[in-house]
Amino acid sequence: MGFLRLLESIRIPALNVFFSGITYCGDEIAFMVVAFALFWCVNKRTGYYAFLVGLFGTVGNQWLKIACRIPRPWVLDPNFTIVESARAAATGYSFPSGHTQNAVGTFGAMALRTERKWVRGVCITLIVLVPFSRMYLGVHTPLDVGVAFLMAAALLALFYPVFRSEQAMAKGMPWLLSAAVLLAVAFTFYMGGLRVDAASLDGSNFAHAQENAYKLLGAVIALLPVYFLEKRYVKFETGAVWYAQIAKLVLGLGLAMAVKSVLKAPLNALLPGGAGDAIRYFVLVLFAGCILRPAAPGYGTPAEAYAALPAAQGVLDGYQTMDALAALNFGAVIALNLQAVGITEEAAVRRGTIRAGFIAGGMLLMVYAMLTHIGGISGAAFPGSGTGAAVLTALADGLFGRVGQVLLAAIFVIACFNTCVGLIASVGEYFHELLPRLPYPAIAAFFALMSMLLANIGLAGILSLSVPVLNAIYPIAIVLIVVEFLPGRFQRTSVWRLSILFTAIQSIPAALPFGPLSTLMNALPLSSLGFGWLLPALIGIGAGLLM
Repeated sequence: MGFLRLLESIRIPALNVFFSGITYCGDEIAFMVVAFALFWCVNKRTGYYAFLVGLFGTVGNQWLKIACRIPRPWVLDPNFTIVESARAAATGYSFPSGHTQNAVGTFGAMALRTERKWVRGVCITLIVLVPFSRMYLGVHTPLDVGVAFLMAAALLALFYPVFRSEQAMAKGMPWLLSAAVLLAVAFTFYMGGLRVDAASLDGSNFAHAQENAYKLLGAVIALLPVYFLEKRYVKFETGAVWYAQIAKLVLGLGLAMAVKSVLKAPLNALLPGGAGDAIRYFVLVLFAGCILRPAAPGYGTPAEAYAALPAAQGVLDGYQTMDALAALNFGAVIALNLQAVGITEEAAVRRGTIRAGFIAGGMLLMVYAMLTHIGGISGAAFPGSGTGAAVLTALADGLFGRVGQVLLAAIFVIACFNTCVGLIASVGEYFHELLPRLPYPAIAAFFALMSMLLANIGLAGILSLSVPVLNAIYPIAIVLIVVEFLPGRFQRTSVWRLSILFTAIQSIPAALPFGPLSTLMNALPLSSLGFGWLLPALIGIGAGLLM
């Protein structure tokens, strides 16, 4: 801490601003911009070189962070102050420095591969300044920076022979990609194994490392088909007129940022525990594959309902996704997070939650639009698929062959493993608290065994069991949401109680086997469309207003 104390004593506002700007050159965004710019506009070998050095370095960096768990300098010494503008980007554990790793790896690859002296000079300058900025700002110690510097330098030296020529790259890339897959999968399983012991780890740092594990896995899974597809079918040239170069860079980075940011929230909502970070990259790859190398010349023939009234059928099918059930939970999570950051006024929390809902809705629209295109193409190329899993399996095989099958299997193994561990642990803890005489391991083992047995009935069988239960509770969730948005005179306890009661009286017997009562409830208006609960809900609201 002595050297950091020395730097703390010489800080001035001008240097704070300067090094705050310099440090962004080691950020994840800067790495993506430089690596993609090299790949698209300068030299593909250099781009692959920078990307793989960064990929391997990041996996090693994150592994060391979670293994060593060394806190940040201001945690080690509460009297030490940092430049506050740097705090937001100082996520995760301190050792080793991720920014240093990115800067040395990215700009080191450029310096080694360029023949222009001024470019090499700029790169070397940034290789020196970025690590120093992390210490000046107070977010890393010399040990953090030094180890990260040496790791990046070692990877640059190790990988350099692979990218010295086209022939060497053709021989070495399959081996490097295979090693990257093994390393990313191993790290993801390592983080999955730590999940059960998450209480012993710092929550935010552990969550950051877990997110990075899935991001790295997704990047590796995306890189494999991209490399082979580009090499065999696309074969684009990096050279072009200046406006074409700008167009490539702007459009490409825009798409990359959409994958990184726009798709993150909805897919993580649909696939909790970080699995969405892996899936979103693969969805993008399939979408790009359907554009660059479509499995069919056009869309398949739409179902009769969609051919006649596509908008109406879309609304009905959207209703049947039952996303509102998850929306209730996620809305509560958003509201609690807003309160956690200091927004306590009820109106402000409500506005923030509504805005988040609109943003999430827009993001989900993009996701479903991509999946719609994928489904339309697969409907023509592989007709008769009963579920989305069958569609993805057939399309991955059609686009990428055996490699696509392996990648898809790896994604779903990781995603399902992560989700199962979390759910079994949560359910086991809940029932252990409810029934303390039953040991937690026995409860967890019971639910794991039952899950394994149920999994063998197949997705269609699981849906046949779960959909009736969801249909029973889904209308209640919708009524809860709708009543909340009604004017103030509707906000009575009697309205809430009676609207939910009348809805449940219809929805539960209509969805579950209750003999003659089920027949009666399914005879109500709009029941054939799944809206038989609408009239009872309106009656309940009206009765609540009269009381």
